[in-house]
Amino acid sequence: MKPVEFVGQTVVLQPPANHDNATAATKVGGLPVLLMCDGDGYPQIVSCWKPTQEEIAQLAAGAVIRLWVMSAAMPPVWVDVAEAEILP
Repeated sequence: MKPVEFVGQTVVLQPPANHDNATAATKVGGLPVLLMCDGDGYPQIVSCWKPTQEEIAQLAAGAVIRLWVMSAAMPPVWVDVAEAEILP
């Protein structure tokens, strides 16, 4: 899956300054996000991801979506499906 720019995004988060894509096993790019708070005032960060045609076929065949978090602690997260206006 690839992150996509979307209507409503407020910032593009950049990789950590010490991350070197040339040598790292995991390549990291900018991540377009919407920074917001929910109705109770809890901060939230929303990003939109679009599956490739190959991933769509894998999902249709029963594959699962995994969520990876690069952290020593697991923050509260969720994954959903939504219509979003993707920017070209």
